[in-house]
Amino acid sequence: PQWLLALMIFLGAQMLVRLWAGEALERDESEQVLWAQQLALGFGTQPPLYTWLQRAVFEVVGVSVLGLTLLKHGLIALTYLFTYAAARTLMPAALAALASASMLLLPRMSVDSHRDLTHVVLCTTLTAATFWVLLALRRRQTPWAYAALGLVVGLGLLSKYSYVLVALALLLALSTAPDTRALLLHRGMALALA
Repeated sequence: PQWLLALMIFLGAQMLVRLWAGEALERDESEQVLWAQQLALGFGTQPPLYTWLQRAVFEVVGVSVLGLTLLKHGLIALTYLFTYAAARTLMPAALAALASASMLLLPRMSVDSHRDLTHVVLCTTLTAATFWVLLALRRRQTPWAYAALGLVVGLGLLSKYSYVLVALALLLALSTAPDTRALLLHRGMALALA
């Protein structure tokens, strides 16, 4: 679809701008270069998932601005795709594409995420993935969907501590309506918790 091509062009241009800007690192990028040198259960005030992913990317392409840019923009692309997929469960494709593209109206997504954010980018990606999984689960309660919910929530908790607020807000929202409350009481929730 055209929106996907537009997304690829936009993100490709953002990557080229970052690579063209040179080897000088922003604060979060500098931390990742330092922290990715070893595996740990946490880094500074942040949980470990972003740094673990960054280390894996560095293992493939080397410690470089390219490695930093590939991970960050790959996660940004996934955020747009998960948002589209979540919206697609509720509306036609054209409107879902607009819903995904509307994130460009948020300066944190359209500017800051390309410049110097790391853990926030991953947390945003996993929040979008959580919404998608929950909407899919609402349509069809399968063991795989509950396992996927447990996986994305677990990864979300490893992405940034503020993801706890997302999880609590979703839990509260799900508990307010009878049809969504049933999702919480379904036996598959034990699989998600595991």
